[in-house]
Amino acid sequence: MTAFEVHYGQLVGLVIRGRRETLGLPMPQMAEHMKMTVSGWSRLETGDTAMTLAQARRAARWLEMPVGEIIAQADALTGRLEALGIEVHSDKKKGAPPLTAAKLLALLT
Repeated sequence: MTAFEVHYGQLVGLVIRGRRETLGLPMPQMAEHMKMTVSGWSRLETGDTAMTLAQARRAARWLEMPVGEIIAQADALTGRLEALGIEVHSDKKKGAPPLTAAKLLALLT
């Protein structure tokens, strides 16, 4: 086991969050568009809750990017993390120490 572990949903959420912030969309506005509470949307962005394909499509359209681009960027992040020796799991592992978005960004810069 490596010192850090991350699951793929976190990377998808990180891509979406980055795009949302680049566009200057506040989280409450994004949550409203997604017909969710702010806390519910936050859990999707952090990967604490799995995003459905329908949610990903709706978010992608609002963020003016193809769903495939979200996946491509998450895959690119996966490759960069794996090159650093960090395991990227398909699913959230119970009991795995959380790797926050801030720590992920620090590792990738």
